[in-house]
Amino acid sequence: MAEVGLQQQSRPDVLSLGTVVEDPDPIGIWIQYRAHLPSGNTLNASGDARGDGTPHIVHYGGNPLVAWAWNNGPDHDIAFSEWDGSQWMVHPQLFVEADGTLHATWCEFGPQDRVWMSTRSSTTQIWSNPTKVTDAGESGCRPSVAVFGDDLYVAYERDSTEPGMAQDIVVAKSVPGGPFTKELVASTPRTDRLDPVLHVQGSFFWVDWMQGAGMFGCSEDDSGTWTTAEQIAWTDESCIGVESVRREIRRMVVLP
Repeated sequence: MAEVGLQQQSRPDVLSLGTVVEDPDPIGIWIQYRAHLPSGNTLNASGDARGDGTPHIVHYGGNPLVAWAWNNGPDHDIAFSEWDGSQWMVHPQLFVEADGTLHATWCEFGPQDRVWMSTRSSTTQIWSNPTKVTDAGESGCRPSVAVFGDDLYVAYERDSTEPGMAQDIVVAKSVPGGPFTKELVASTPRTDRLDPVLHVQGSFFWVDWMQGAGMFGCSEDDSGTWTTAEQIAWTDESCIGVESVRREIRRMVVLP
């Protein structure tokens, strides 16, 4: 049952970790422990109800890294999160530029989910201070990051205000040294996760996502503007089926 809580001690190099166990009475003990944790220090609070697997915890650079099996219904995904010193990095995604510059984006769950990103150059092991991608009052999660041309992009899903729609796909663009500008790429009635992913291959740049009702969605960057979303049949909702349809979208984009 993958729920992890972290309590920082008075010494900055000491961390206290607790996790749900099977025996003898984990839930009662855990509820008492969780009640003393600062807000936001609990990771994957719904893991027990969902039936997730037991978390595995290691330490790197003084901070805990956690991996576990996320029960998505048909099968399990591999989930990962890292404590960055003040918050859990949930649904982290990475992008590596040709020169070795590394970009990371993640979600911070809370009363209002927020998307963050950070960058590390190839000449250092130090990450930049996290930058919040989502706007004040905007809830976003499950981001993806990529660099295309000279610009940085972060795609994420958010609650939709469109009539009859449940969620949006948004792509945020940042020119070097500048703020993010947002573009609404598509909306969907799907209430489950969308998992938007940005892809770069040569001169081609696109984003795809789970559109719902047996369909995947896809939009391409056309000289700085996102095209009208296309829908592609998606009949296998397992992780293998997801990767298969994404390969088909790649062939459709790169080899039209």
